[in-house]
Amino acid sequence: LGGVDYQRASFRNTTTSQSQVESLIPLVTKRIGAVIEDLIEFGAVNFVVPGDFPKGCFPSYLTKFQSSNQSDYDPTTGCLVYHNSFSARHNKLLKKEIERIRKVHRHVSIRYADYFSTGIRMHRNPEKYGIVKATMNKACCGAGGPYNYDPAAVCSRVGAVACGNPKAYIIIKWDDHH
Repeated sequence: LGGVDYQRASFRNTTTSQSQVESLIPLVTKRIGAVIEDLIEFGAVNFVVPGDFPKGCFPSYLTKFQSSNQSDYDPTTGCLVYHNSFSARHNKLLKKEIERIRKVHRHVSIRYADYFSTGIRMHRNPEKYGIVKATMNKACCGAGGPYNYDPAAVCSRVGAVACGNPKAYIIIKWDDHH
């Protein structure tokens, strides 16, 4: 929830700064809260609200924001530090919004699905999850390059090729960001 908003702002407009994308975080998290409250008004009482994935590990982000500065990368995951920090900030505000709603609507059950921590654990210990370390941060379906990602040849488009052993790849890396 919110991932597409951030990705479109980061990828579609070359003049958009990272601070402009960051300014979307409060808007997106408040909107998620507003949708939850709308659903409560309709009678919903049980929710699972997913947090953001570690975007800095997505092949699309790793390709677009490649850097020669090694300090831009987490040495334990190979992921982009800034973009994972961005996702963590989103998740922190989202959790605050969920807490606000819980206080107002005490009869409602809202569970937070922590995709971020799960994703980072998988990146730090891929073998534990049956993933080949060499495939980390690479798309299974893509068109070459260090992350097997080319925006002109994403999965199912001409030029994209699926990997020979999908089981060796982390599930969230099927293509550029799925």
